[in-house]
Amino acid sequence: MTTVEVACFSLPRGGKPRRKRGQTVLSGLASTDAFTNHPTLTVAKRMLILFLVVVLVDEHGSLASLHERLKEAGDAHPQHWAASRDITALQSRTSKWLGKYAVRLPKWELIVECLRLQVPREHLPQILAVAAGLHCRARQLPDPPEGYTGEVQVPEWALHTRATPEIISAHLQALLAPPAVEAPAVTSLPQRPELPELSGGFTGELDVPALIRERDQLKQMLAIMARGVNELTATAEKAQARVDELQRSFDLQKPQFVQNMELVRATRILQRKYSRLEAICVAQVQLARPNATRKTILKYLDDQVANVGTPRTGAYWEFTRDPDVDGNEVPSDASSVS
Repeated sequence: MTTVEVACFSLPRGGKPRRKRGQTVLSGLASTDAFTNHPTLTVAKRMLILFLVVVLVDEHGSLASLHERLKEAGDAHPQHWAASRDITALQSRTSKWLGKYAVRLPKWELIVECLRLQVPREHLPQILAVAAGLHCRARQLPDPPEGYTGEVQVPEWALHTRATPEIISAHLQALLAPPAVEAPAVTSLPQRPELPELSGGFTGELDVPALIRERDQLKQMLAIMARGVNELTATAEKAQARVDELQRSFDLQKPQFVQNMELVRATRILQRKYSRLEAICVAQVQLARPNATRKTILKYLDDQVANVGTPRTGAYWEFTRDPDVDGNEVPSDASSVS
């Protein structure tokens, strides 16, 4: 599907044509989902910023003419906020609220100033009405901005969760189209041959080129909407596939998890029993050999456990000497005691 070109709604500049350089401000803004600062910009805020970008760019898709006009305003008025700022500084300033990397909304006064610099005077009331509606939604204001007395309009595309420059441009072209001129009323009409009756009983002349243009615009809008629906459907299918995969993994691991927890519980019980049994054995051995150290007794017990089930060598394990005195360990050939 080919996308329609975004129309230019800004005032043309006279003099030498500006040379187009680099990427346009809309090259990275395919939709309101393309903004990088999603955590700080709600959908309504992104709608307003994308609308301002579409309206303020020049015929090259750039904001260069806006920066030039802001610099001229700053040079003419020393108290203006753009005074003593060059083009580079103005680009850095406007990038905070215009473009893909915007981080905040501009103030209403700044929106009005930029629109007055860029939009032709005959189109300014309609553009300001839409900007005011989007500004109220983005700021969650119940009333129009202070000092603004014009109309407030919220376009239909702003009520969705996603918008594209093509949708906004198509809406603006329809909004700014000149109204159809009505024919003056006459008392009598010249006689003419009757037109053949059309389907539905309607007779009259049809503006075929206008109908074709309207049909093409509707087809473009339908294609854009279909692409958005397909993208959302694909995303939902991927998410559902991931959920199903996690559910299967959970179903397989749940019995293993329960079994593992039972083994952990049984191990802890055995460890407690072993600790109590070890303490009893150490106490019994110390009764017979009070001079033996705990280390020696534990070594003796380990040997007894290791020799369980093996034939006796005939000699009983004895404490022949105190290992704490001469430093010798328990004899390696010691056998168990009864």
